[in-house]
Amino acid sequence: MSGRSPRRRSRSRRHKRRHDRHEERPTWQGPGHAAPGWHLMGGPMPLPHPMPAYNNVPYVADPARFANVPPPSGLNDGRKGKGREYGDEVRSLPDGLVVLNVPSEMNTLDILNRHFRQFGEVLKMTVHAQENKAFVQFGDRHAADAAAAVPVLGRPEIGLAWARRPKGRAYNNKSGKGTSEKIENRVLVGNPEEQRRFDDAKRQRDELSTRKAVLLGNLTDQLKTIMAKLNDTTLTEAKRDTYRALLFQIKEKMDLVSGEPNRAPEEYTAPPKPVPHPHPQPTPKEPSRYTLDLRTKVLQVTMPGWTLERLREELRKFGADDQACEVQWLAQASETALVKFKERWPAEQVFNQRNDLAGATVEWCERPPVASDTQKAADVGKGSTWEVDLSEEDVGAG
Repeated sequence: MSGRSPRRRSRSRRHKRRHDRHEERPTWQGPGHAAPGWHLMGGPMPLPHPMPAYNNVPYVADPARFANVPPPSGLNDGRKGKGREYGDEVRSLPDGLVVLNVPSEMNTLDILNRHFRQFGEVLKMTVHAQENKAFVQFGDRHAADAAAAVPVLGRPEIGLAWARRPKGRAYNNKSGKGTSEKIENRVLVGNPEEQRRFDDAKRQRDELSTRKAVLLGNLTDQLKTIMAKLNDTTLTEAKRDTYRALLFQIKEKMDLVSGEPNRAPEEYTAPPKPVPHPHPQPTPKEPSRYTLDLRTKVLQVTMPGWTLERLREELRKFGADDQACEVQWLAQASETALVKFKERWPAEQVFNQRNDLAGATVEWCERPPVASDTQKAADVGKGSTWEVDLSEEDVGAG
């Protein structure tokens, strides 16, 4: 009986079987040994050669190789939920037209809108008055094509060009980077009257500026001529004084045209500083509202036994004799008279102090009767007669 344990014999047998399988495998190392269907290279294996520098290797893609390759289907299937292209295709703005060499009298929204709206819907129109050009945005491409085929306003010298939105740029440039092109006079088509007024005002300002520039140029030339004559040494003092006076006049005209006051530095004095008042008083404001007073100015005075002379004296006590302009008796030999004043306030003053009139009753008369031929009015103011003219009544009685 051997001294080896059964477990030891099992390990030896397992190792032997693994060794036998290893010996049965084909050996491919060494000369003349190769896998079926393969041939070994003759000689030693070549060493790898160094690659050239990356910067010295030009990479040129041939576009003809990719011209006929169609894009794969479902290329944008994975774009959902990734930005502005969610569930829809981003569409660029329709193409517009740039109108060039437009005369200044025709470069207005009203004239251009009447021409281009006959081809289709106009979404936006921009007029550049200084550059003599305009921009027109149509609702569809067919309207733009139709407008491009017709001369603008029947003038062949006015050119048309396509204006496209720049590629590869965001619709809203929020970062502030991009083109620094200055856009002026960008007005929508919806208000052509305002644009016409703006163009007229701008044209007038430009004409005024041009006239000022021409006038200043002429005055400058005259100034140079006079300065050249003043530098002449043979010039007499009388002529020199005359040229100096002309020089001063030309300078005044130049200052007047340029809008600057002509004031010599030695004559300039600073305005005095206002001294603050120790107790500032509020400035009286003018009345901002005026009211028409339609209240009555007639008092009904019942005065038994009075005459016009006494009525005059009583009104003089209140200082209202100058304001009373008319006295009308209600009837012949009546003790009641209607006194009409020029203003409301003297009538109110007499009415408030009616208790001082002994034996007289004063009331307001809202609707004074119209004077008849037999009821004459007597003036009681300055230069008045203070009498009742009853000559017609006497004649009628006789």
